Amino acid sequence: HESSIDKVIAPINVHGNHWCLAVINFQKKLFEYYDSMGNKNHECLRNLRQYVVDENKEHRKEDYDLSEWKDWFPRDIPQQSNGCDCGVFTIKYA
Repeated sequence: HESSIDKVIAPINVHGNHWCLAVINFQKKLFEYYDSMGNKNHECLRNLRQYVVDENKEHRKEDYDLSEWKDWFPRDIPQQSNGCDCGVFTIKYA
């Protein structure tokens, strides 16, 4: 399945008090999750996987094979040192 979209970038609000960034990277076949506090949100990436499958099913009327896709939680990203800069980091990651 070729996509005309390279990436889908989504700011993610976690528990109403923290912002992270999720990316659906069609070129690299990755679900990426950037968190300035170093957390891994597997549930978010599961939901994004389901979103890709559901959208493809609705609009292209076919299944989308994600078997070669991987989840990626980069470790070499800037981390916040306080409890209030997550929004700035989220924008920076985008």
